[in-house]
Amino acid sequence: MRRLGLLLVILFVACGPLTPPRTDAGATGGGFATGGGGGTTTGGGTTTGGGTTTGGGTATGGGTATGGGTATGGGGAATGGGAPGFSWVSMTLSPVPGPTTRRVLGIARRAVTGDTWVALRDGRLYRAPSGSNLLTAIPNFPQPTNTTEFVDLAATDDEIFILRVGSVLRCQGTCDDYSNFTSIFAVPFGPRAVNMCSRNGAVYFVMQASQITHLYGTQRTGSAVTFTQLSADLGVERGEGCFVDDDGDVYVGGAQGVAVQFAAGGSAVEPLNLNGQGSARWISVAVSATNGLLVGGGSGMRVARRSAGTWSSDAPGNLGPILNVALMLSATEFVAAGENASSGAASVYRFDGTNVVPFTPTPPTINVHRGLAVSGDELYLGGNNANDSAYVILHGTR
Repeated sequence: MRRLGLLLVILFVACGPLTPPRTDAGATGGGFATGGGGGTTTGGGTTTGGGTTTGGGTATGGGTATGGGTATGGGGAATGGGAPGFSWVSMTLSPVPGPTTRRVLGIARRAVTGDTWVALRDGRLYRAPSGSNLLTAIPNFPQPTNTTEFVDLAATDDEIFILRVGSVLRCQGTCDDYSNFTSIFAVPFGPRAVNMCSRNGAVYFVMQASQITHLYGTQRTGSAVTFTQLSADLGVERGEGCFVDDDGDVYVGGAQGVAVQFAAGGSAVEPLNLNGQGSARWISVAVSATNGLLVGGGSGMRVARRSAGTWSSDAPGNLGPILNVALMLSATEFVAAGENASSGAASVYRFDGTNVVPFTPTPPTINVHRGLAVSGDELYLGGNNANDSAYVILHGTR
């Protein structure tokens, strides 16, 4: 009898109490991931640490991969403000791009069709269907020339727009071949096209000409779509990234501050106080009704915050990366991300309206070139790995 009791104790310690499985063990919604195998695999994927894989992906640490890709880092609660953490899937590119100068030039998601698009410097365009993390190359795109090089991407409900050096391409509906794309606008020669943004059917792109920043926007007449110049001078030098807020106002960051092209007409410049710091290249901007984040590089990582229609620059972060991306998740939560961080510094940061802190849980290593916030709980980051030897496209959810 004593031997039987000892055996039961050993079994209880080894296997744990015989209770139903936890419902919060996944990596989404801020639950803490549990280990121990036990995941579910469909379509030949490999699962480790309780993750769920569908369509050949590999899940590690409680993440969920769907339709290809590798999931990493279960969604424990984040530090530095307490927001729930993201689970990350490293999306799969098929075919794998060749050994060229690697740079992600655009990421977009069509709202109705739900597919995700990624443009690369070598002239390849990739698409992942709704719910999938497998990016497949769109066939028959020609090798880029001086006038057909990609600059950026934007999307509406069912349209995808490609900003190139010399033209804008558009496709609506089925876009599974280069022949489905039509050139709808000749980009003016001389100024340099630098960025594209969109919201609610309106698409915009920014051009730099000497010390002047231009803004163009879609013009729709029936089913015909083209672009027209909205501003020949936004009032800021070296304007680059653009952002469209809920009211349809377009924000463009530049040397003197952030220009605003109002949906109702007219424009203004929200001034930037450098606080005695040196000038910077301001690359990306994101704005809410109560906050805003302007990011770039110059003597280190550069960040400026918005308050009551003015912007104030932080001191440069000497160990931080050049920040290429600012994303708004909510009125008080933003993401900043960049590349070439020194001394192992983080490349992805969170801004809660007060503090800028490294993103937690830490995403897989990435030098970030482009990003997209689909919602407050879903985002994409595109770039290269630590030594720029391979592309990395991260899909984050919580």
